Amino acid sequence: MHEALCDSIDTPTAMSELLDLIRHTNTYLNSRTSGHCTALLLKVAKYIQRILTVCGTMSGNPSNTGR
Repeated sequence: MHEALCDSIDTPTAMSELLDLIRHTNTYLNSRTSGHCTALLLKVAKYIQRILTVCGTMSGNPSNTGR
């Protein structure tokens, strides 16, 4: 993600990396047989929101998850 944004702001690659993060997170969550992963989901959601806000595709406070 960082490399893509530093490479002349390669937005398509950066967005692809975000999608990979979401896919890997979903795969991890689906592989768990028990327990909640609220902390993981909050971290991933905050990161994605922060990146989308920085890129200008989402407005609002990147540290606020709607709570």
